[in-house]
Parts: sequence; structure tokens; C-alpha cells
Amino acid sequence: MDEILQSLAIRPLPWTAVEIIVNLSMAFLLGLFIAWVYRSTQRTLLVSYSFVNTLVILSMLMTLVMMVIGNNIARAFGLAGAMSIIRFRTVVKDTRDTAFVFYSLASGMASGTGNMKISLIGTLLIGLYLAILHWTRHGTVIRNEYLLTFRMFPTDDPVERTVYLPLFEKFFKRYHLVNVKSTRMGETLQLTFHVVLKDPEQVEIVVSELGALEGVQRVAISFGEEAQS
Repeated sequence: MDEILQSLAIRPLPWTAVEIIVNLSMAFLLGLFIAWVYRSTQRTLLVSYSFVNTLVILSMLMTLVMMVIGNNIARAFGLAGAMSIIRFRTVVKDTRDTAFVFYSLASGMASGTGNMKISLIGTLLIGLYLAILHWTRHGTVIRNEYLLTFRMFPTDDPVERTVYLPLFEKFFKRYHLVNVKSTRMGETLQLTFHVVLKDPEQVEIVVSELGALEGVQRVAISFGEEAQS
């Protein structure tokens, strides 16, 4: 049993003061790097100050926990039970935020076990790959594809019902209707189109000219997490 525990040992205890300082300092610096990657690759305008600092704190706390556990199995179970009491009151709305929490925890675990090479290279390389995903806009739609939404008054006149078609032919390569919804107790209809712009720089012009048409209201055009109206 002793041989098994020794083979599973993170590092012989006790830690020296210098090693503790080095491990926690490394966790702090890598936590700052993770927080910077998160802020730099976040596509929404609102970034939680609390969440950004939590990433740094988690990295250092996990380092401390790993140093406390060492190769003591009983201590590991004891800390696991103690930490299970903690409940995060704030709900993580974005799965990407959850991934960054694990990113910070993994970095802290590597630093806490004294694996400086793994913690440094792993954290920096993952940060680089995340930046590549952000710069290449991986997983998003093509830049000139949008969702166009506006409201119209229902009418039996076919000309008034399709008053927007000349502008569609002028600005869009292709378009198709994806949703029609009754609003204001049937007083207006909300139409949603998937459109492909001929020139992505003409988004504001499309919204302006479409909104100027008689009978057209509440024009909005959106792309992914970004929106303009």
C-alpha cells in the first residue's frame, strides 16, 4: 500500500516556503493570463468584473488545495467533503464561461502539483488555441448572412403586402422567409427573413431605407450575438 501511495504521490511533503511562493505566484500569473484571454475573446460587450477575478482566484485556490492534499488520501476526501458544502449562487449562463472555470482549475492543479512545465506550456498553448478560435470566428455564420425582422400591417393588397421586395432585390443576394408572427393582438405581423447581403457594409442603409417604407415598422437586423436596429 505504501508503494502504491508513493507512486501516486504528487510530491513528497512538506513543501518549502520558496516552493509555496513559486507555485502560488505561477498560479496567479497564469490566472491573470486566463482572465486576459477570456476578456479578449469575449464577443459580448458586458464582461463580469466578478467572474474575471474569480478565474484568477480559482487558479490560486486550486494550487493551494493541491499542495494541502499532497499524497494524503484521507486529506483529499476530507477536503472534497468540505468543498462540497460550498454552493455557487450565481448561475453560469454561458457554457463558454464554464469551460474557462475548468481552464483556471486545471492550471491551478498543475501549478499546485509542482508541474511547472505542464502548467506554463499547457496554459499558454490553450490560450493561443482559444485566441485562434476567436480570431477565425469559428462556429459563426458567414459575415454577410443576417436575420432581418420587421413589422407590417396586414393587408389584402398584394402590392402593399410585398412593398419591401424592390429593396430586397437591390440589397440582397438571396433571401427567404423563416418566420411570421402575429403581434399586438393581430394588429401587425412580424416577419423574419434570412438574408445574404451583397455588400456587408450596407447594413445601416438597409435598415434606414426599409424603415422608411410606408407600413413597415420596428426594423431590426442581427448577426450572431451582435445586433443593430
